[in-house]
Amino acid sequence: FQAHPVNMIFGGPVFWEAKDAMAVMQTYRDYLPEAPEDLGAFVGLKTVPSTDPFPREYWGKRACAIISCYNGSEEDGRKAMAPLLDNLPPPIFNWMGVMPFPALQAMFDPLLPKGLQWYWKGDFVRSLPDEAIATHIAQAAAAPSELSLMHLYPIDGAVRRVGKNETAWNARDATWSMVIAAIDPDPAKAADLTKWAKTYWASIHPH
Repeated sequence: FQAHPVNMIFGGPVFWEAKDAMAVMQTYRDYLPEAPEDLGAFVGLKTVPSTDPFPREYWGKRACAIISCYNGSEEDGRKAMAPLLDNLPPPIFNWMGVMPFPALQAMFDPLLPKGLQWYWKGDFVRSLPDEAIATHIAQAAAAPSELSLMHLYPIDGAVRRVGKNETAWNARDATWSMVIAAIDPDPAKAADLTKWAKTYWASIHPH
């Protein structure tokens, strides 16, 4: 890999209520091809953690989130995110700000201590039609635990400028890498976690 200098970045999580998930995912999907390469942003279906500093009135409620990282100035980062934020309903919270890159990477670490039960399913995704978004929302709503989630990580920009067969990793014609992560501290819930992740994957894979 060729590393690039990253020091202070502008970014962070923005969460919306679950009722806004369709609009958030549509707007994210439509903006991504136009977004500057210095902006990295993934979308996720999650639950607002039942702990401070998250807003207490939303603890345990399903949500849709965009977590972004802009490798540049705050001014340019805000401009890069404006086409998303200006076309969406007001969020539950917006924690974007200037921070060291490692601070963003570690932001959610306290929620995921060692010893948790994990079951993952993944897929490469080429398109995100509205019917697929509806399936995502329905399956995420059935999550068996507060920590369980779905993330769509973009595959674009510089990744596309390398030929599909030029390296050992060749999924360069995908648009997103999808992760379904079923997570809970209770070993007794392992079967439920596995069932949910497999059911979710089977329902969304045809799209």
